[in-house]
Amino acid sequence: MLGWKSWRAVTARRPLNKSIGQDFPVGQTPLVARKRPTGKSVPQSILFFNGLLGAWIRTNENEGESTVANSNSASKRVRQNERNRVLNRARKSRVKSETRKFLEAVAGGDAQVAKEQYIRVTKVLDQTAAKGTLHKNTVARRKSRLARRLNAVLAAGAA
Repeated sequence: MLGWKSWRAVTARRPLNKSIGQDFPVGQTPLVARKRPTGKSVPQSILFFNGLLGAWIRTNENEGESTVANSNSASKRVRQNERNRVLNRARKSRVKSETRKFLEAVAGGDAQVAKEQYIRVTKVLDQTAAKGTLHKNTVARRKSRLARRLNAVLAAGAA
């Protein structure tokens, strides 16, 4: 997880909870903070917006304290998991956006635009599979379904 200096505040600085009375460094404002339903005293999970990655990052109420990691390797794995979660969400979002653009082109009935969009979608899908975010068989299935829609538009345009 990145240091405090890389966080960007989204709302004004204010105490997290009146009962807790905790305040955050300048520019660090939690957006979501809630206690876990267990009766144990577990640190709250808080979401921050990370300007460098452009995504929401979870962190703990107690800055230097980890609730799960008991070793350096476990702490590193927590950081890696968080980074990979953010990257995977961005990749999946890009796939969805490109797929939506393709489906809109198909709905419009323009074969040429749909063909260009299909090439873009397949490229993004292949890149996502290469990074391991989506399984290669999932990508192949999606590409096949999109190709059937493209072929239907091309056949309708030729007729």
